[in-house]
This record gives sequence, C-alpha cells and structure tokens, in this order.
Amino acid sequence: MALEIVYKQSAFKHGVTKSDILWAFNTAKYDRLVEGFDNKYLLLGFSTHGGLLEVMYNDLGEDRVSVCHAVPECVTFIIRVVGALYDRYDRRRS
Repeated sequence: MALEIVYKQSAFKHGVTKSDILWAFNTAKYDRLVEGFDNKYLLLGFSTHGGLLEVMYNDLGEDRVSVCHAVPECVTFIIRVVGALYDRYDRRRS
C-alpha cells in the first residue's frame, strides 16, 4: 500500500514542494523518532533536485503521515549530525 501524506501548511514555509517531500520519503536515508517525543519523526531524504531535505512528521497509522515541517539542509547540518553520531559511537567504545 502506498504512503498517504497529509500536508500541513507549515510544511511549505521554506519553499519545499509536495513532490520534494514525497521524494524525500522515497529516498529516506535517516528516519527516526525524535528523542523526547512520542510521535514526532525526523526524516532525511533528498529533494527532486538532489539536495538534502529535512522532514518532520507525525505517524497517523495505517500508512498515513502528517508532515508539519520540511526544509532544505545545508552542509553545517550534515556536519552537526555526523559529529553527534561520531560522539555516540566514540562514547560506546570507551
């Protein structure tokens, strides 16, 4: 069954399109529950132009999600994420 996406108006605040958001779900490289929340997910995928896209959504069940935030990401974000992942990995090795 195909994923049904409900788009909140706030998802388009940064100029991202429905096609970009759908493509980000299809190309997701990271999709995790946000720490400290019961039903808020962070997805990192690609836009239709190949740029990294950050998408925040709520799982509505039955292959439905509600997207409330979508923003193109820049290199500094990637560095922040990689740094945080490295720190977690490094602490586990200690």
